[in-house]
Amino acid sequence: MQALNLGEVWQNVAAPVLVIRGSKDTVMSRADSSAIAETVNRVHPGKARYLEMEGMTHGFTVEKKFQGEMVTVILNWAKEQLAKEAASSRTGGMGRLKNNHRGGPGKASRLPAPQVNGLCPFPIGP
Repeated sequence: MQALNLGEVWQNVAAPVLVIRGSKDTVMSRADSSAIAETVNRVHPGKARYLEMEGMTHGFTVEKKFQGEMVTVILNWAKEQLAKEAASSRTGGMGRLKNNHRGGPGKASRLPAPQVNGLCPFPIGP
């Protein structure tokens, strides 16, 4: 498999990005996690948000207990993004179907499989 330049991959992401990192994450460093948001925002200003949760691991746990409130954080962020997109399409913005990386509804992603299997470059399961 050829070398993967994740910085280049993230530069090509025009969709909204929510980067969540726990302060006890041993998979992704703070520098790498924040670099994702910084890279996306450099090319697409305001498209990425970085959140760091105190005491949380890569698997969204604190002291082995899943942090269910993270589901609410993610859903609220997703609703906010959908509202922005709806407002943009009402005011003549590009809209979801015209500004995506899938080539239109029902088309396969152009990204190689490793990039679409997860949000971070490291697998956390089988």
